[in-house]
Amino acid sequence: LSRKYQGAKDQVSEPASGVAARGQLLEDLGTTGWGTAPHSSEGFLGQEGSGRRVMPNRTGVMETERSLGVGTGQVKQEQQKMLDQQDAGLDVLADIIRRQKGMGQDIFREVTQQNDLIDEIDDRAEDVNQRLLATTSNLRVVTKKDRTCGYWVVILLLFIAIIVVLFA
Repeated sequence: LSRKYQGAKDQVSEPASGVAARGQLLEDLGTTGWGTAPHSSEGFLGQEGSGRRVMPNRTGVMETERSLGVGTGQVKQEQQKMLDQQDAGLDVLADIIRRQKGMGQDIFREVTQQNDLIDEIDDRAEDVNQRLLATTSNLRVVTKKDRTCGYWVVILLLFIAIIVVLFA
């Protein structure tokens, strides 16, 4: 930029250039035509005949293909459109998350009910196990007391033998 001003200063100091040269010099100082090559159909960065007016970037932020040569209003509209699309996407995502939350709560309720049923089955199985142990214990007692069964079989056989001998 300092070279440009130095060149402009040299041109102003030359009296032979005339009034037309001074007008062109003012245009070149930044009042019009920044970023376009004078006397050329080729635009900024080699965009031939693009018809766009490209403004120089003084902020240090690089322009993208979308924003190159586009007015501020259009960039704002495009950004607003993108924000609206993102909002719509977030709304859809929020609906999905709400449905998943509902499904998670339903699953929690179902699992809680299943756990209650499993606990009830466990309690009943424990009761059945206790009754089975008590019955087994009672059966052992009966088995010990029933050792006289062998004597009863011998008595029955002797009775049958006596009847056979009497009637034979």
